[in-house]
Amino acid sequence: KKTTAKFQEMMSTFDMTRNLKNYRDVLRACSPPSVPYLGIIPKDLTAAEEMPSKLDDGTLNFDKIRTISTILQDLESFYKVGFTFRRTSDLYDHLHRSPPCPLLSEEQAYQRS
Repeated sequence: KKTTAKFQEMMSTFDMTRNLKNYRDVLRACSPPSVPYLGIIPKDLTAAEEMPSKLDDGTLNFDKIRTISTILQDLESFYKVGFTFRRTSDLYDHLHRSPPCPLLSEEQAYQRS
């Protein structure tokens, strides 16, 4: 039941209606550091780029510029605060004691895939 409830919560969060409004609300409520779903950034930038650069009277469309700026500032806010990870000595020791992995040629990698 817990898994089903969590899955339903995720489905609700990532509901595509209203331009992922639920997801955007959850993301806005999160405190950094967090990792946003990066697939939404190009979508937003593409939508902003499709806005006219100039208005009917020939003046610059500052709403377009403001929209692009907001998207980029929001993205930037996610990497201003870094994650703090504790070193796990067992994992660290294992990785440093393991022999380096040999580099495979393209053919060898294809054969192993």
